[in-house]
Amino acid sequence: GGGGDSEQIAAAQVAVGGGDDGGPQDLPGVGDVVWPGELDTAVRDSVLLPASEIERCSALAAHAAAVAAAERPTARAMLAALKMDDPIGVDTTKRGASRSKGSLMEFVYAVKRAHPTKVALVRVGEFYEAWGFDAVHLVEHCGLNPMGGVSPDTVPRAGCPISNLRRTLADLVDAGLSVAVCEEMPTPFTYGARAARKERFVAGVVSPASPIYCYGLAGEDADPDYASVPPVIAIACSSRGYSVCEVHVDLRRCTVTEGLTEEAAVARLVAGGFSPPLR
Repeated sequence: GGGGDSEQIAAAQVAVGGGDDGGPQDLPGVGDVVWPGELDTAVRDSVLLPASEIERCSALAAHAAAVAAAERPTARAMLAALKMDDPIGVDTTKRGASRSKGSLMEFVYAVKRAHPTKVALVRVGEFYEAWGFDAVHLVEHCGLNPMGGVSPDTVPRAGCPISNLRRTLADLVDAGLSVAVCEEMPTPFTYGARAARKERFVAGVVSPASPIYCYGLAGEDADPDYASVPPVIAIACSSRGYSVCEVHVDLRRCTVTEGLTEEAAVARLVAGGFSPPLR
């Protein structure tokens, strides 16, 4: 293929496990789900998957494992309604889960394709909502209630009012999750005209390394303390001692301290803290 095709191929190679008779299984087709834990290294060179597909499979397995470990009874009750091989955990054949062109669900799937490892929190009117695996995360870590019940026939959905957004984001980040927050595009109102379809966009991503959601802060009374966010740390060792690089993501500031002893470098980490590794 051309250069464009080669750029989409992952450097790592993965393979499909063998069947009961010892022979290889059929290779996966487009749209098939390949679980990382089921890949057989004995036939590692059998098939190449695009890098984006490998990331999607890993994210899907991680989300499924995370929700399976839920402890709150309400969150566990939602598991029966999940579709475990779907990118967001939703059975699109259910009522209210249509992926028709221009629909809300189509937008959610597009966001999850771009941010497969993150929780997608989407503004819908006066609420921020999540679906599937992400809805279980909201119920488990934020203490929210499911929207629409928890029966297996429903679409797993949860949300919070606008006024509770920052508290919800803080709870998700404290649980080690990253969140892609999506806002509605402002639309002019014309009296007598039919309401236009809402347009939405990803307004920001919050994570343990960058937990402050900046969108909309100008119109609020909130005064976020950017300096209190632990920096991302990098350490290097040379004949001149240890060098510590501190990156404050939200402040757009980088500080490098050189010539430290091992004890001084450890003391810096203990005293100042640091953000978890970037993912």
